[in-house]
Amino acid sequence: MSRFRVKQWHGLVQLGMSLFMGTGSAVEAGSLNVTIDAGRTQDPVTKYEYGMFIEPIGGLIARTLWAEMLDDRKFYYPVVAEGKDPPVPISVEGRPGVAYRKWRPIGGDDAVQMDSRDCYVGAHSPRVVLSGDSARGIRQAGLGLAKGKTYSGHIVLQGDPGAKVEIALIWGTGADQRRSVSLAAPGADWRSDSFEFVAGADSTDARFEVTGTGQGSFRVGAVSLMPADNINGWRADTTSILRTLHSGMWRLPRGQLSVQLGLARCTGPARPARAHV
Repeated sequence: MSRFRVKQWHGLVQLGMSLFMGTGSAVEAGSLNVTIDAGRTQDPVTKYEYGMFIEPIGGLIARTLWAEMLDDRKFYYPVVAEGKDPPVPISVEGRPGVAYRKWRPIGGDDAVQMDSRDCYVGAHSPRVVLSGDSARGIRQAGLGLAKGKTYSGHIVLQGDPGAKVEIALIWGTGADQRRSVSLAAPGADWRSDSFEFVAGADSTDARFEVTGTGQGSFRVGAVSLMPADNINGWRADTTSILRTLHSGMWRLPRGQLSVQLGLARCTGPARPARAHV
């Protein structure tokens, strides 16, 4: 504790004692009788009265507590080849923000276009232009997997009926080192499909792919991948550790960041809310 704070607390204690004992200038001296009844107690303070606080520093929330495994799952950034990424935007603190994993095109740099028409969310959605039997799409690498663990998620698609879309979770180069799911043909309206994978091996650099063959194109509005045992979107393993602290409640993130996110605009119908959180 700093010297200033020590002096400050010392002064407050002196002031309190002087008023309590009747030595202040506004209180006349006199006798004081105090009775302490140790057997009489009040109602206990609720465990939710006090708690703990955590800062969203770097990837502390996104990597440690949040169960979501994919970064930029609503495509704030354009899907471009490595080396062509736009500069990282400035954070609310006035410095460059955290650089997360990026989506990359599959099938050539021209396979993916950022389409601003009738986006599912935000300013644009990636549109994959198909080329017959040659697979085209998007991928994100650097995912961690545990052998035998189940991972579940959903993807929001829209596109031409001639598109054959497949999603895959891949942890190696062999044909047996991947799990894939074929989706129903997309339509003119945005549609959400659920999926589930079981990892066949441990990995620290697995990748998630969305690819298509056939004719026309398809668009991806949003995609999510989490361990199936997540607790309302939070990691089960780290949540169990936090519970051992018996902290009552947690406050996150800090108030200023909540204001920047515009949380007041996140109420109402589900789809408008997704635009902000």
